[in-house]
Amino acid sequence: PSERARAEAALAGTEYIVQVGVFTDPTAGGDKLKGAKVPYYTEAVKDNLTRVRAGPFPSKEAAEKARERIKGLGLEAGPAATKSG
Repeated sequence: PSERARAEAALAGTEYIVQVGVFTDPTAGGDKLKGAKVPYYTEAVKDNLTRVRAGPFPSKEAAEKARERIKGLGLEAGPAATKSG
């Protein structure tokens, strides 16, 4: 998405993410997303696991498009959801 689209989404307060998975290796999944230039972030969860989510995206449509790209990388991808917090 363009910087303008990201800015508009941030101002609107609604961003979308796609859950990629939860991994024991914090680089798992993220390396593939980085190589494909899909924006992502990680979150530490219990038991030394790392959650990988793609996004944020300015619209549900952009998140769904990224979801298809993620699936094409051989990764699982959950449905597009709004980013909370």
